[in-house]
Amino acid sequence: MNMKKFYIIILLILITILLIILGLYLGNMFANKIDVDMSKVEIDNTEPTNEVYNPIKTNEISEYIPKNIKEITLINNMSDLTNPTTYHLTEIEQMEKFINLFAKTHWNERQDAKYDTFDDALWEIHIIGEFECLLKMQGIGGINSQSGVVQIEARDDIKDYYISREMYMEILAFTNEKYYLHDSNLEVPSQEKCYAAQTQVLDELTENEKENLQENIRYIHIKLERELLDGVRLIKDKNSPYWEDFTSYEVFTDPFTGTKIDNGGRFLYVLDELVKIKDVSKNEKAKQDLQKAYNILKEGMDEHSLKKCFEAHKIIHDYDYFIINTPVHLDFPPPDWEGVTNYFGLASILE
Repeated sequence: MNMKKFYIIILLILITILLIILGLYLGNMFANKIDVDMSKVEIDNTEPTNEVYNPIKTNEISEYIPKNIKEITLINNMSDLTNPTTYHLTEIEQMEKFINLFAKTHWNERQDAKYDTFDDALWEIHIIGEFECLLKMQGIGGINSQSGVVQIEARDDIKDYYISREMYMEILAFTNEKYYLHDSNLEVPSQEKCYAAQTQVLDELTENEKENLQENIRYIHIKLERELLDGVRLIKDKNSPYWEDFTSYEVFTDPFTGTKIDNGGRFLYVLDELVKIKDVSKNEKAKQDLQKAYNILKEGMDEHSLKKCFEAHKIIHDYDYFIINTPVHLDFPPPDWEGVTNYFGLASILE
């Protein structure tokens, strides 16, 4: 064998060895890549676990509240009758806060006649979990009633309960804006300052004019407060059919019961009475403030804005308690005692 052939053979052997080594190296790399990719596939194919809420607090209706709650749906039948406003609670924290409201009031089973005449409730609350619980919010027994009625359908059973008026309202207010008659932390003006403002507002009026102004502003103040308290359950939604009852003197037909109701115009009555007194005072600041109250209340009625109706009340409230009828004196209980010491600072004559 000559040297040339020898070197060729050695070169071929070396090349073969290098190819074997390279093949083993690439094979290991490929095998490792497959391991990583397969691991990824396993993670990506893992289905997410749907979170559910299990109530912790217990009360008289606990047996009707399902476990593993995945959604709570609130339907406002007092909005658009054909397309009611609907709210969906799906977050654990939201559902927990809502269900916890049920433990803050006593559920007193109603033994007398049920609301069989209602085809639909004013509000419906669907609690969806291991089974479905339906709460029908049947209403409050009139403006001065202290109880709301809730019908519960669950586990092939139907029961009616009384709960406190306050908790009934809080349950319905959970998903939308809350309104408070008296929510100001402003310091009440001194009595001396109030007397000075009263003198300016009543100056140049006859005794008869003074007496009428004092009586009338007190009446529409209390009237408006009562209507606002009822309004928070009936007309928060601008599309509520009950706005007709608050803005018209016509007999109103309740869309749920068919009952004909004559509530005397509600907000409209206050507006018309405000026309009669807003210009009685000779003081320009007082006239401007009461005109502003009139304008805001009218806008609220025209736009179906309950918020504006509450804003109009604040001006009337300040003029009644801290100017025209100062010091505060009451011949009968007000709708909310907190208002006696609550001042909004909206009477420019007190600035």
